[in-house]
Amino acid sequence: MAKTMRFKDGKTYDFTDSSTALGCVAVVKTFAELDAIRAEFTEDNLKGATFDGAVAQHLVPVSVSAETDSENIVAHFRNRSKTQEEINAEQISELQEAVATIVEGA
Repeated sequence: MAKTMRFKDGKTYDFTDSSTALGCVAVVKTFAELDAIRAEFTEDNLKGATFDGAVAQHLVPVSVSAETDSENIVAHFRNRSKTQEEINAEQISELQEAVATIVEGA
């Protein structure tokens, strides 16, 4: 049974049973399929993503590697969790933008 990731943009992809939100493994037939999945792994598109039915919070894409045999391409998509400092900085930035918008409207 595959594990499914639903990205912020609504697209879904299935990954192997051994996959986690931090290490997703996909088996595909073509490099075009690999490129389509790779394009989904952006920091913005991982915000609000779900993995295997659970919300995958604060993920940052790190790397992708692929190997091929005579029939398939096995791709490893690696993510990491944001540090608390990164989360705090992001929240402060969002608050600053909200205050600036309020001040401009006043």
